[in-house]
Amino acid sequence: MDRNPDRYLPAFKAGVALAALRDGRHYTELAARFGVTAGEIAEWVTVLEQGAEALFRSPTHEAGTDPSNIEALYRQIGRLMVERDALARRCGWSNTNDEDDDRDRPDVLIPQD
Repeated sequence: MDRNPDRYLPAFKAGVALAALRDGRHYTELAARFGVTAGEIAEWVTVLEQGAEALFRSPTHEAGTDPSNIEALYRQIGRLMVERDALARRCGWSNTNDEDDDRDRPDVLIPQD
């Protein structure tokens, strides 16, 4: 393992690992070319290979967007809209029209005279 993991920038590590995978050269040749050790290159290639799957995951599988959480998010949106409307009434603001499509657009709120 790298004794000083912050010694090289992540972009540099990724570039060296990609070069190792693409060129098919021995790690010792690449180590001389990039000024790193063959062990570091081997580690970076392993990290790249293990982490490559994450690049192709669907964003819906990420935290906060899974289908089981959607219902809770809609409830929170509803509560926030009710709170916003109540605050707008307190401040003397109202909607320019009563269409539901415009309820979530703060730019259609105008001050009442």
